[in-house]
Amino acid sequence: MFGKTDVFKGWIRIIIGLIVLVVAVTLMNTFNSSLLPYAVFLPTLLAIFAVFVAVLSLIVQTAEGSVLETRFDRVLKLRTSFTENQELILKALIKIRAKHPKFALKDVYDKNKALFTKEKLMEILYWK
Repeated sequence: MFGKTDVFKGWIRIIIGLIVLVVAVTLMNTFNSSLLPYAVFLPTLLAIFAVFVAVLSLIVQTAEGSVLETRFDRVLKLRTSFTENQELILKALIKIRAKHPKFALKDVYDKNKALFTKEKLMEILYWK
């Protein structure tokens, strides 16, 4: 349920494509320096790098939602008869667990039972 590959989904192809593009432009310019003068080559390389950083930023921003949905879908496959309230609470617990994977939910519950009220869990799910 908590696999590390949840984050990348289809993004790995885009990352590999950008890396191949950077390597190709660099190799073309290395073997044929008249193909792209350095006045064009460096800004092109910087632009490709900027696109790469933007894609990574997008991945980071969408990673949490993707991980939560994937884990939630896996849990729903284990048992099909959850009520709507149970699904909301379960999703909040999965979100807590995803943010702090080193801590067991039982340990957190033992230390702070007030965090596990229905109201607090809904706050965590929708506002944090």
